[in-house]
Amino acid sequence: MLTKGHILYLLGDVLGIDCNTVSIEITEDEKIIVDFGNFIYQEPIFDFESPTLLDEDFEILDTIFFEITKNKKNDSILKNLYKNISTTNIPFLKLCHYFVNEHYLGKPNKIDEHKRVISESVYRDVIKYLSYPMVDILIDTFHYHYLHEEKQNGTVYFTSDFDYINLWKYLGIFKTLWRFFKHIIFYRRQILIEEFWSYLLSKKYLRRNFMLNNAMFLFQDKIGETLHIKNIAFLLVHKSHKKFDFENDFSILPFKEYLFTNINQVSFGLHPSYNTRYNPETLNEQIETFEQAVMERPRFSRFHYLNCSFPDDLLPLEERRIKQDFSFYFCDKLLFRGAITRPFKQWSYSANRIVNVEIFPLSIMDVTLSKTLEMKYDEALTTAKEKVRLSLLLGRNCVLLWHNNEMYEPLYKKNYHRKLLTALRNYLDELESIR
Repeated sequence: MLTKGHILYLLGDVLGIDCNTVSIEITEDEKIIVDFGNFIYQEPIFDFESPTLLDEDFEILDTIFFEITKNKKNDSILKNLYKNISTTNIPFLKLCHYFVNEHYLGKPNKIDEHKRVISESVYRDVIKYLSYPMVDILIDTFHYHYLHEEKQNGTVYFTSDFDYINLWKYLGIFKTLWRFFKHIIFYRRQILIEEFWSYLLSKKYLRRNFMLNNAMFLFQDKIGETLHIKNIAFLLVHKSHKKFDFENDFSILPFKEYLFTNINQVSFGLHPSYNTRYNPETLNEQIETFEQAVMERPRFSRFHYLNCSFPDDLLPLEERRIKQDFSFYFCDKLLFRGAITRPFKQWSYSANRIVNVEIFPLSIMDVTLSKTLEMKYDEALTTAKEKVRLSLLLGRNCVLLWHNNEMYEPLYKKNYHRKLLTALRNYLDELESIR
């Protein structure tokens, strides 16, 4: 049953509206009436627990989808699309709720080997809408036509998961010797010398530790006048799985130096270990270790391997005052999960309340391009640029995830991620000139 509390949640925590002066009525003739003081908004009531899309809803979504597709190459039209959408008969609350609380997922969910929900779970007649940030467009349309507010400035989040901070400890002695042996066989003299000194000194000197680098970040406050920049490093401080986690030592001097040199430039967040979703009580130990390493309590999180079931796996974070999570993503496809780029909160049906952790949808993860989709550099660059472009022209934010180890180019064959991220940084300058 739809309640006033549900409406307040959608207005405040999804549409981002200040609800202090708003009054809400659910009428006997099955209408939602929201009085904003200077205008009244109405839409039909809907099933909050299990909303479904009606023919008229598909017609509205198809109209927006068609306008985007028709003008996909026209940056000026895309960035102003929200101004030109007719608000007639759009059920803003229902549509936003349907997507951000993922009622487009079939039951049971289809999952991958890590038990993460994948895009094949999405209803076939709905999945095309996740090609674009449809919810962002709906929210901006509501704010523009009803509240007379222009679209807000966006933010690009350069984030990195520090799965391990010492390459040689991660590889172990046998893999390290085999790596050095291959350098000798293939006459890679310069790399052999650099890695040999790194092997000897990576626990003592920051410049010899290839994993503690800043290549994945951008050290400036803004690009142009409207695009804000934020850097976040997520630290894996706990080992819960023999294969997928690694036991890091954050007491080494290079990490302390890295922490000190990045004060006021990089924020640090918790990277809950692989099995945290099954053993949430380990978060207490992880937070304690994080505090010892970083000297502050974690405010952000991203689950290792994005191994998180939304929204209920966020409840243990909420209990421990972690306010923001960056794990929301389909690992198998570059879709807009939730059809949204801006932060929002989900509703927990098991707890029958809002989960007070802001979700920041992830836009692109490096290994999705190179390993999951097996793209070569040129295809990866074209695809990534288009995702960034759509995120910032139609949505608000863009969250990039580049792992720290991927920034060391000699580590893997055909490792293009450092080069790719540099190209995306340059593209952001170009894109900002048309935003």
